[in-house]
Amino acid sequence: MRNYETIAILRSNVPDEYVGTLTKKVEKAMTAKPGSLIKKDDWGVKRLAYEIQKEKQGRYLYWSFQHLEKAPAAIDKCLRFEENVLRYMTVVSDWAPKGKAGREKKATLSEKKNTAKETETESSKDRPVIDFKDPVALSKYINEKGKIVPQRNLGVDACTQRAISKAIKRARQIALLSYTDGFSVGGHSSHSHSHGHGHSHGETERFE
Repeated sequence: MRNYETIAILRSNVPDEYVGTLTKKVEKAMTAKPGSLIKKDDWGVKRLAYEIQKEKQGRYLYWSFQHLEKAPAAIDKCLRFEENVLRYMTVVSDWAPKGKAGREKKATLSEKKNTAKETETESSKDRPVIDFKDPVALSKYINEKGKIVPQRNLGVDACTQRAISKAIKRARQIALLSYTDGFSVGGHSSHSHSHGHGHSHGETERFE
């Protein structure tokens, strides 16, 4: 079982009825045995960092869930041919959920780790949390030309630099960050309804 995050960008003028129907279809795939839904949120309408299909705004839907490796293909099938879906992305999550599932994963990882865990340095413990869903925080790692600031200038270790690069790539794919400059949209906030790049549709990344 793996932890995944899916974000879908819908046209800004889609009716709530459509959003509800689409949400049910996607969550059916996410919760099909042995999957489980961890979190869902409607971020509401946000300005896109760049236009997608001539749209300047989009309605963002977010899910985190746990499932087998075949899950991204099922999500792709749900969203690929939806005309009102501008872009979507499913990625392996970089965090473990709280509760029983999180404890089980933590225990499994602990069993696999060797003595390197015991020799972990203080600098690694102090690494900043890098989240692709936080474009405001990520924008400080990008210069005015849209380039990622080099590791030597940031003063971070190689692991953190890789996390920054991966998060920026993801944020750009879902139009939270621009490809050409340091522009970012504001941090997301929940929509009043909480339901559970020139590319026209979705992408599935596999990083691990």
